[in-house]
Amino acid sequence: MAQSFRDTLDEFLDQTVDFTGEILSTKLELVPECETKGTIIAVTLRKYFNEDEGEWRANVVVMFLCTDPKIREETELEEPKAQLTIRLDTMKSWDGNGNPPLERGKNKNIGLARLLEALQMNDGRKWKWSQFLHEVLWIRTAKPYNEQSSYADVAMVGNKEDDVKRPTRTARR
Repeated sequence: MAQSFRDTLDEFLDQTVDFTGEILSTKLELVPECETKGTIIAVTLRKYFNEDEGEWRANVVVMFLCTDPKIREETELEEPKAQLTIRLDTMKSWDGNGNPPLERGKNKNIGLARLLEALQMNDGRKWKWSQFLHEVLWIRTAKPYNEQSSYADVAMVGNKEDDVKRPTRTARR
């Protein structure tokens, strides 16, 4: 028979933890800056109210699982992950309820267009966010913008490795 929550909590609080003098690390290993394949494992919508502009805004966070065994070995992470945050350009009239209505036009939803391009879906057809799950793309990872983040950032996505490679610098004359 399972213990009650109270019994389990009391047992947890009463235990002695002994790391035999070993100090716990405070440094979190992240996916290093690199080009690698990543599988989309989650797509999350985050809505927020921008007080300064008096408007609702939305971001989509696309979580990638890095499948390269070298990254897993180097970081000692069972599931090395990196996240792509896409700021959505939404209609000014949006009240924060329901799905964000997306703006169309020049300089609108460029980050989303780049993801759709990598997925080979930027051709005007209808799509659902759920269609992105389990898709494998090339990603270029970068240090996170927020140093407290638990995940590396995805700086670029592409369908091929060449799509995410850093351009080689040419000497100026």
